[in-house]
Amino acid sequence: MDNTARKLQLKSEVGLIGGVSLVAGVMIDSGIFMSPQTVLLDIGSPGASLVIWAGSGLLAMLASLSYAELGTVIRESGGEYVYILRTTGNLMAFLFAFTSVLVVRPVSMTGLALSFALNAVAPFYEDCESPALVVKSVAACGIVFLTIVNCLNVHSSMAVTTILMVVKFLALAVISIIGVILLIQGGTGNLQNAFQGTSSSISVTGMAFYQCLWAYDGWSTLNSITEELKHPELGTTIRESGGEYIYIIRTSGNLMAFIFAFTSVLVVRPTSMTGLALSFAQNAVAPFYEDLAAVGLLLLVIVNCLNVRFSMAVTTILMAVKFLALLVISIGGVVLLIQGNTGNLQNAFEGTSQSVGVIGMAFYQCLWSYDGWNNLNSVTEELKRPQVILILR
Repeated sequence: MDNTARKLQLKSEVGLIGGVSLVAGVMIDSGIFMSPQTVLLDIGSPGASLVIWAGSGLLAMLASLSYAELGTVIRESGGEYVYILRTTGNLMAFLFAFTSVLVVRPVSMTGLALSFALNAVAPFYEDCESPALVVKSVAACGIVFLTIVNCLNVHSSMAVTTILMVVKFLALAVISIIGVILLIQGGTGNLQNAFQGTSSSISVTGMAFYQCLWAYDGWSTLNSITEELKHPELGTTIRESGGEYIYIIRTSGNLMAFIFAFTSVLVVRPTSMTGLALSFAQNAVAPFYEDLAAVGLLLLVIVNCLNVRFSMAVTTILMAVKFLALLVISIGGVVLLIQGNTGNLQNAFEGTSQSVGVIGMAFYQCLWSYDGWNNLNSVTEELKRPQVILILR
């Protein structure tokens, strides 16, 4: 008889579609339909409201990327509780669980359930306010139903989550498409003097950010069921330098890796580097930009061939200079907008091209400007700590 103690382990039954549906389904909830009007009323202007929504979205994206890496390092279900337990200890993990279970989660779920119930019963009470008892009863029934579904099994839970995600996504798609059509047709009245009436109160701005972040909440949900994912691996799994080349060779074989390397080395990278060098040179010394471009490329090649420390020092200095330049430009732009210089926002979509080719080229230009986010994966083996090293108790 085998007396060896066996660890309780959850079944890995959540795939890609289920995981995406879980995150999207939780994020696209009642908050996204409730918060916009509250944010607009609090901050006082549509322009500032859009800026706060964009800033909150950026914060949510950065946090979700961090959690994706955490999920590959600590492959245990539990989300924040497990991460706090493994890094800070039992006391802080207990305090988090205590406040989360007794305060944070119940209050959040109650708000979402009441919002759902209020919108669900509204068509039946068009001429009067919905009775509080009916709203609360529908909200309670919704919570009980979801609890039962999640207690049955993972497959039924994922099926319901996927269906609800599709319905909510379609609703948002319809709203977004109608909004874009109205903008193209010239409905830009709210963008004229878009920042007029913006509140300068710190507390109001903080509350507006809170409302937006609450609407974006849900990006960390998948980390609560890490052990139930079929393939939770991400970037930290393949700890080899080479970036896309290594990932392709490890997943698709030598042929596809060779084709990628061939086109990248002979076409993509040289063209990209030439464009960047010429752009830099044209802005630095316009009359002699072609010669300066070659000098710039040669200088960077020499710097990178000397040693890693020197190369990183030059990279850090250039990064700081570029960041400061962008910061000055951004702050100057925001100041001008707050002062009422919104002439470019009046009829902002007038003259928009509807050509698919033109739109595609515009997207290409923007994506090329954002290029560089994956460079660190090309020097994975040169990193001091490519992943967070934690002692798993």
